[in-house]
Amino acid sequence: MKIFSLLLLSSLLLSSCISTVHQYAARRALVADEVLVLRTPIQSIWQVEDKFYACGYLGKGRGIQRGVPINSILYQSPESGFELTDSNPREVFIELYHDFPGRETKKPERFRATARYLTSIPTQARKVTVDRQFTPQASSAVCGSPGTDAHRYYAYPLAAILAVGIDLPASIVMTGALIPTLGIGAGYAKISHICSQTQADSEKQLSDTPSATSGQGR
Repeated sequence: MKIFSLLLLSSLLLSSCISTVHQYAARRALVADEVLVLRTPIQSIWQVEDKFYACGYLGKGRGIQRGVPINSILYQSPESGFELTDSNPREVFIELYHDFPGRETKKPERFRATARYLTSIPTQARKVTVDRQFTPQASSAVCGSPGTDAHRYYAYPLAAILAVGIDLPASIVMTGALIPTLGIGAGYAKISHICSQTQADSEKQLSDTPSATSGQGR
């Protein structure tokens, strides 16, 4: 039953795989005047009260997708963020967000850039030591809402082609792995259950059979 549970879990994970190749093209149409990008890998972070900050840049930017183009809890989801296009970005300190407040320095790679920043670090800030350099879960953020420019005239049609030609069939294939895996898991669980029941019945039968010397006096 434990193996069946693992197979079932694996099937559910596979069924949640969504291909996102089209986002490589679609995000190129997005632009913003105020994009925050962390300087990675991060070497130092500063704490101001209950907030954390790291060095980064502020400037104009364009949308981008990085990483394996599969949204699934089996993989780290691709980063849909922004890259700087400004030739002379401004140096700032970007506020970081962490999923586990109180455990930030234990898993620093789970930091994410926010759309808030400081132009300088206050004197009361405390430099926090982490045991290694790290790359955050999300390294960019946008102040305000992004817009589009002329790149949309090629980016969106290309994204539509990729969505229909690659992402749709790929997602169907990955999701289709659910049915055969469930069938194999169910069959194995049934056989395992029968074997376990047979063994239990045999042991019970042996324990109920009186021994050859039972009832004999000394």
